Amino acid sequence: MPESASTLRSGQALQADLIPVAPKGYYGANAEGSLCLADGALRARWQKEAPASWARIQARRRFLTETLGFALSDDILAFSNIPGVVRPFLLDRSRVVVWDRP
Repeated sequence: MPESASTLRSGQALQADLIPVAPKGYYGANAEGSLCLADGALRARWQKEAPASWARIQARRRFLTETLGFALSDDILAFSNIPGVVRPFLLDRSRVVVWDRP
């Protein structure tokens, strides 16, 4: 927020939960995720000291940018295993989503 006095810095982890309240008998769709802010020095250190973790973070980045079309700054490291996912059919109790494997 522009009027905020808070400053975000490299190394800070953030958790975001969007949970709308629905009237009794209905379901709401929620979205949640976590991320870390990382400047170039922290990203280089992460890649060197935790390569397996770095690979997972980069796989999430590719999914967010190439599949979902998000524009992400290099300073944002996504931690969630379900980034950018919203479950719209939770609003309709008569429907479910099924993945039919070939």
